[in-house]
Amino acid sequence: MDNLELSEKVRRLSDENERLKLTFEEIRTAIAPFVQNKKPSMARAAEQQLVHDVRNVLNELGLLRALVPDDEPGDAPAR
Repeated sequence: MDNLELSEKVRRLSDENERLKLTFEEIRTAIAPFVQNKKPSMARAAEQQLVHDVRNVLNELGLLRALVPDDEPGDAPAR
């Protein structure tokens, strides 16, 4: 790869990273009213905490099993 290609790739990845950060903040803001205001029981990176909080909200709404029925090893349907 030449410098021009590398520069373009860096720009694309930077743009994608910025979009992901904005999406992350949008999700965090949207679920904030549904997340309990207490200290997390485990130390997690901000992204991991957001995933944990989203899973909790979906569980509370009864939606997680509908969205990801095979999420856990014991959940695979019998054949």
